[in-house]
Amino acid sequence: MLAAVADALVAPTRPRRSRVARAAGGDGPLLSVPIPGSASATLQVPGFAAQRALLEALVEESRDVPPLAALRRSAALNAAVAKTAAKVLRDPAAASAPRATRELFEELGATFVKLGQLVASSPTLFPEAWTTEFEKTLDGAPPIPYATVKRVVEASLGTKIAAAFATFDEAPLATASVAQVHAATLRNGDRVVVKVLKPGVRDTLTADLVFLNGAAKILEAVAPETKRVSLADVAAQLRDSTLQELDLREEARRLRSFRGFLASSGLEQAATCPLPYEDLSSKEVLTMTRLDGSRLVDADASDPASEAAVATVIRTWARSVVEHDFFHADVHGGNVLLLRNGTVGIIDFGIVGTLPPAVYGAVVDLAVAFNARPRDYGGIADALRGMGVVDGAKFDREKFAGDLRRAFDAVEANDAAAIVGDVIAVSEDNNLVLPREFGLLTKQAVYLNRYVTTLAPDLDVFEGDLLGAGGAVAGAPAPAAPAAPE
Repeated sequence: MLAAVADALVAPTRPRRSRVARAAGGDGPLLSVPIPGSASATLQVPGFAAQRALLEALVEESRDVPPLAALRRSAALNAAVAKTAAKVLRDPAAASAPRATRELFEELGATFVKLGQLVASSPTLFPEAWTTEFEKTLDGAPPIPYATVKRVVEASLGTKIAAAFATFDEAPLATASVAQVHAATLRNGDRVVVKVLKPGVRDTLTADLVFLNGAAKILEAVAPETKRVSLADVAAQLRDSTLQELDLREEARRLRSFRGFLASSGLEQAATCPLPYEDLSSKEVLTMTRLDGSRLVDADASDPASEAAVATVIRTWARSVVEHDFFHADVHGGNVLLLRNGTVGIIDFGIVGTLPPAVYGAVVDLAVAFNARPRDYGGIADALRGMGVVDGAKFDREKFAGDLRRAFDAVEANDAAAIVGDVIAVSEDNNLVLPREFGLLTKQAVYLNRYVTTLAPDLDVFEGDLLGAGGAVAGAPAPAAPAAPE
């Protein structure tokens, strides 16, 4: 279906029958059909110039994918679908939609495993059967053989594993979409973990992400209403942020930087992150200190320490958004640990987010207005207007503030995911297009909300200093731009 739509959009133009309404002038849509049930949404065939621009964009992006890699990926996609379907046919009684979809995503590889992780961490958006099944994607992706790991480590570090490490566990501690982690011991006795990129993952990610980005652009072209949620921008950010994970030297730099932030912000007694061993790290290998603990999502909800840990995670993440030069942009359940000493451990800095100065200032203003008592809805409206772009119609500040008040009054006070969803919906209704950086923040809010709903349902995340909106923070300068990768 998608191929047919794409072909219709980018095929050479030719005479059309009289029922196709052409624009009288300019380059308006060739055909516009209202979507039933919507006052303004339409499906369109873009004008000729728009078709050419879309084709040029798709061709330009496709250049990032080597032809051989595209062929291999196409064959792998077909094989994954066939394999999953065969498993269902062999044992239909044991099959379920969540399980079959999860197994298909794992067969499809890194990009789709990441989509599965979003499902697992979104209990307010997906049924329990789906979130429970997709929890297996958080740290249960198919592993690569130890022989492959050994080959990558030795080639990348330029030394034998036996020379660099006293011990190196053949079975992985965890396997993620683009890498897997092994426990090891250094010659000096230090206990470490070694993160190793999976070979071939770059071509797979590039092909998948170019496809998703192209699909988003096509959807925006035929359904312009989707531009309000910046679908193409979100897809582009997913592509850019995911490709960040393919150079572990950059992740090592982020670990050092974030540990410095924890120390300077007075949070190092409550939260921590690993530190890299520079001489045993490279583009494909990252050796770092080991954090002993378990996933926070597996903690006991009846234990008061669980609520304290959830508060620490939210406080640490929120303060990094407004105080540090980047924030962790993948805080799903597999990346937050509750250590044996009660400290929260944050791992996997492969994906981080940064805020442009204008968006940064608006986010700080938003936190201050949200935490004001009484809540400053006019300030919230101004902050969102400051980070967004008005789409066409005139912006009515008072109406926007009133809509926000009514939306917030209708949801539970501590339901962060519902409140964020209302912010997006009300913004769209008021012709305000929020930037793609807000989408990345929204994703983390969904992840963090899961910790609240499952482990700390009585925690009010909008009370006190959890959102990092204290006076010192509100008056702080914007963080410096992050350093370029080595």
